[in-house]
Amino acid sequence: MGDLKSQILEFVQQYGPVIPIQVARSFKLDTILASAFLSELIANKKIRVSNTKVGGTPVYYSPGQEPRLQELGPKLSEKPRKAFELLKEKKVLVDRLCEPWQRVALREIKDFAVPLSTEIEGKEEIVWKWYLTPLEEVEKLVLPLLSKKAEKEEAKPVAEKKAAKQEVIREEKQVTEKAKPAKAVGVNTFYHQLLEFFKAKNVQLLDESIIRKNVEITFTAKIHSNLGTLTYHIKAKNKKKISEADLSLAYSEGQEHKLPTMFVSAGELNKKAEKFLKEKLKGLVFVKI
Repeated sequence: MGDLKSQILEFVQQYGPVIPIQVARSFKLDTILASAFLSELIANKKIRVSNTKVGGTPVYYSPGQEPRLQELGPKLSEKPRKAFELLKEKKVLVDRLCEPWQRVALREIKDFAVPLSTEIEGKEEIVWKWYLTPLEEVEKLVLPLLSKKAEKEEAKPVAEKKAAKQEVIREEKQVTEKAKPAKAVGVNTFYHQLLEFFKAKNVQLLDESIIRKNVEITFTAKIHSNLGTLTYHIKAKNKKKISEADLSLAYSEGQEHKLPTMFVSAGELNKKAEKFLKEKLKGLVFVKI
């Protein structure tokens, strides 16, 4: 059996991405048994599995074969395929500048669209990166997109621009008013609240990264359960309402680290996020503190 598993690994390394039936035919195995061998190789982190499916079946590939996943693009349904082609061409897309159907489709093509949370000109932006685009290129590609948006805004009629400006002033006033109490409380409140929670739940922190003080923090931690000690990627976010985008970003980060993900917040899931969690993110745990 051990020798057969090694042979299947070599097969995936040579011909991947592959589906179980290809392995079954090549080694004269039952498809279920072939799937079991592939699952064991995944558990041992020898190979990886895609989110994209061929005839309802995911494909299996070896690390380094990620560029070959592009061959699955034509097998996507209509809107995800269009989003795939657009992202491949543009390399990056700003979430808020996309059409509603594009935002939904980008969240479906997890093998190809990598969500990033970044701050641009003082505003938090969700940026979708083509999975093969180097991180160092993202900012260079994003800024021109935002500049084009600004040019379009400048081209609007005077009355429309005046109304938009008044709306911005109102929003800035609201943000300023909301921000004042937070300063009085102190920047470490959320962080200390998290530490107390982890201590009470006997969570052992291994690593931490403060993305934005008192707003967003990530941890790597060991959590004791009935199944033994498990290592988790933890995303902690200080927001009143958690969106599906927040959950999607956390889930993607966990996948990148090859760890199960826990999302911790004092806020509540909005209705879309709650539905998204139940239907799409079964590997993610949401905890309200």
